[in-house]
Amino acid sequence: MLPHEYITTEQLDTIDKTENKKIFIVVMEAKDLVRKKNHVEGEVFDKAHYYSNPEEYVSIFKEYYSKISFLVNCMYWEKKYPRVIIESELCAEKNLKLMGITDISADYEGSC
Repeated sequence: MLPHEYITTEQLDTIDKTENKKIFIVVMEAKDLVRKKNHVEGEVFDKAHYYSNPEEYVSIFKEYYSKISFLVNCMYWEKKYPRVIIESELCAEKNLKLMGITDISADYEGSC
């Protein structure tokens, strides 16, 4: 019901910082959250490979700490997958914009 606009992660840097009459919503996919440990620039994200080989990936979510205000986590997670939010990285962030995090799965300390 509130004024809102869906945008992509690539559009996060283009938002007018004075815009305060609208909620910007970003629906992130696996390609926005993780990258291969041996990532080669220009390499296309392979979702099937990620799900089959999660140990070969690391979180890149720290790139968004200064770009998003609130996170509503809506995804299934198992211990075999890299954690999206790493506490030490979050605590070390100097330009933190993130004000709140919620998880609609309501699994205390995460799934599994």
